[in-house]
Amino acid sequence: MTVLETTRSTDAEALRIFLKLIRPRPLADPYPLYARLRDLAPFLPIRFPGVPHGYLVSTFASCSRLLREPAFGPPTREHLDALKPDWRENSFTNCLYRSMVFRTGKSHRERRQVASRHFAPRHIGSYRTELERIADLLIDRLALASETTVDLVENLAIPFAALSLGRLLDIDDDEAIRLGRLARQAGGVFEQFATARQHETIAAAGDELVARLTAIVRGARENDLLASLAGADQQEMVGAAVLLFGAGFDSPASMVGLGTKLLLDHRDQARLVRENPDIAARAVAESANRP
Repeated sequence: MTVLETTRSTDAEALRIFLKLIRPRPLADPYPLYARLRDLAPFLPIRFPGVPHGYLVSTFASCSRLLREPAFGPPTREHLDALKPDWRENSFTNCLYRSMVFRTGKSHRERRQVASRHFAPRHIGSYRTELERIADLLIDRLALASETTVDLVENLAIPFAALSLGRLLDIDDDEAIRLGRLARQAGGVFEQFATARQHETIAAAGDELVARLTAIVRGARENDLLASLAGADQQEMVGAAVLLFGAGFDSPASMVGLGTKLLLDHRDQARLVRENPDIAARAVAESANRP
């Protein structure tokens, strides 16, 4: 077999794996497929309608390198119209695609420079105590649960991510958790191959999420973080709030589940973390880099 034939065969297998991973019904254990995909094709050519060149990037190093490429940027309105023609009609995507993340050039740089001070190590370090309080509160609730088993995602991962963002935006805890559950549902809006029923659920959750955040922004006192992400325009502030809950929710929520699974699968590593709490930060960083 020639090198070209081998490459085509490898890409074909990688594409089959990709199609299995994106089907509407989730797999019980997708991680072996993710690992195989990463090994086969770190850069896999993918054809999307209206987009001349598309690639699936499956390694941390490749993603990091790609994000630093000057030619790389967010999709244009033309790309969005081709990929998701109804994006303006969905409250969630309409807000998100108009936010800072999807801006380019001077407009993006100005917003990012102003917002970056809120995420500087010193500022985030001062917020760590609040995050520890939230984690302790939720873990204490788990310990007091009357059931012999509890759902870690529902009772720890989602509330932790939601309360963390809620405290950052001065949102009441009950409302923050409600917003977190909506954000988790609305996050599926980026799935290209969801079923019609899934799209209905996603759209409804997105509409309610935006409506609730709009009411919060209108009734809240000035929030420096939202102002830095959006400026003085109230509609942009709503978009910034949607950005924080939409894009900032899933990563911490997913990390709780992923990190727990990794430690359960590798009991020796779990024991090391229990016996040496100082290495917890390294364990989190390593978990974040796993497929």
